Amino acid sequence: MKNQRRGQEKEPVTLGQFLRYERQRLGLSLRQLSSQVGVHASYLGRIETGDYKQPTAEVLQKIAAVLGVSYADLFAVTGYRIPEELPSFVPYLRSRYNVSEEDARRLARYFRRLRNSHGTDINESDGPNRRAA
Repeated sequence: MKNQRRGQEKEPVTLGQFLRYERQRLGLSLRQLSSQVGVHASYLGRIETGDYKQPTAEVLQKIAAVLGVSYADLFAVTGYRIPEELPSFVPYLRSRYNVSEEDARRLARYFRRLRNSHGTDINESDGPNRRAA
């Protein structure tokens, strides 16, 4: 007996099923996806088969970018908790744009001056009330 109605595909419920569905939807082989993500094809294959259930957040973000899916969806399917708030400015700059600590702090100082010139006082951990090192 089938669990699905005619014309409807079964929704992927595991990380591996979700990745395989999205990869195949794009017409990518495991090797093609692995070269774009920067991991070995056997590693992705083991994720798809369920041998690896929780790859690192970094790998999930790379996979999401290549497949064009929300990494929040991948985190949810994997069981990782998604932060409910945004990171503070300096860590965000460092992780998102791969800038040095010094450059991130320099940008944070500039951003504080810009906010102050517009009369915006945002209370955040790297906000205007905290000095950048």
